Amino acid sequence: MGWRVPTALIALTLALPSMAGATPVSSSERKKLAKTFRAYVREPDAASREKLWKGISKLADQLTIAEIEAVIAASTPGEEWAGGYTDELEFTSAGEKWTYSAHLPRKRPKPAKKRGTTRNATGRNATGLIPLVLDIGHGSWKDNSAKERESGMKTWLRTAKCADDVVYIRTRVLDATSLDGRYTSWAGAPRKKAGEPNSDTFAAVLMDAVRDACLRFPIDPDRVYVQGISQTGYWTWWLAQYAPDRWAAVAPVGAVTFHVRKLLVNVVNVPVFVLHGTADPICAFAQAKGAVDDLQKLGGDVDFRPTEGAGHMDGVFVRFGEIWPEVMQRTRNPYPTKFERKFVSGVRPDAFWLRALGIAEGEFNPWAAPCRVAGEIDGQTLRVEASGCDEIAVLISSAMVDVTKPVTIELNGKKAWKKRLRPNARAALDVARERGDGRAFGAVVTLKVK
Repeated sequence: MGWRVPTALIALTLALPSMAGATPVSSSERKKLAKTFRAYVREPDAASREKLWKGISKLADQLTIAEIEAVIAASTPGEEWAGGYTDELEFTSAGEKWTYSAHLPRKRPKPAKKRGTTRNATGRNATGLIPLVLDIGHGSWKDNSAKERESGMKTWLRTAKCADDVVYIRTRVLDATSLDGRYTSWAGAPRKKAGEPNSDTFAAVLMDAVRDACLRFPIDPDRVYVQGISQTGYWTWWLAQYAPDRWAAVAPVGAVTFHVRKLLVNVVNVPVFVLHGTADPICAFAQAKGAVDDLQKLGGDVDFRPTEGAGHMDGVFVRFGEIWPEVMQRTRNPYPTKFERKFVSGVRPDAFWLRALGIAEGEFNPWAAPCRVAGEIDGQTLRVEASGCDEIAVLISSAMVDVTKPVTIELNGKKAWKKRLRPNARAALDVARERGDGRAFGAVVTLKVK
């Protein structure tokens, strides 16, 4: 498939200033970079990506850190638009084909004439990008027809009152693994032997659905949400701690929390909206309250709304309409000044602007994470803590520090690096491609963890 370069992207790349000391890049060269960056983040084949990179490497190496980030930010959002319901969009993950269904507003929002990100009453912003809501799916839908899937999605959209305001996707990953019997072997038991498919394996497939949607549709990278009820709420909690750098907010409803209780520090930077009935006979109210209390003690941003006397669904599900306008006002901070993250595996070793490399994996156990990282930004100093991994990659954006001045990195309490940053377009492209996220990091510093 040939990728059309949006007019807005061409305009942005042409407007990028040539920084002092940088070799000027012509208008035609900027167009070439924009087109190739866009193709690169969507190319699944490594050899094809290598060929794309070789064609622009000399040009890309002339860009400053800020220029790299600007082109990637404009290159990442997709251009497809099909208003209404589309069944079974295909994506690839873990070497297999999977699908998700999507519902888009009938009319595509248009960018405002003036640049900016001011949001109107519907939650859209002046860039023309739109929020994404992920529904992980539910095993009970495994035998549903396309018509039934569409009806179920519209029920949630009516309840949340946001049918014209979001791109809403519902994966069929739970359906598929429930049908072929793999759900239990992949994710039914939280604790697994080393090397066996586990909850992180399952989560990686779900994140690839998000990635596909963000590269397919014009999605606002800072307004991606996940919500779920019961079994799907279980996975909403798991994804909140698994990919905290990706979410603007999460909303688990009527869900157990035992599997994330030792990992709640991962969720501190993610706004969480919790709905639960006090008389829930399936998912104990005490579990939800316990997780909320623990997260609040850690300093987490939690909105807890118990429904007195309500059971598992009745009187609880309908409250999506109450919370969703508030959920949609939340936006992600992709560059937090302070965070902590525990890794249960090396499947997705990312945490905002840190990446753990060489995690020493043993048994997969949500209650005994083998690796921990923490990051803090203090002016031009980045303080990093890391244990249980061989190396730590510090991903650095012009939004974090003054990239024209030297940056100091302290690792485990000792000064490990102090230099001027060097732009790294290839690394920035790879991170954007893997995450499907336009919030780029134009430089990277990799350090050994002793």
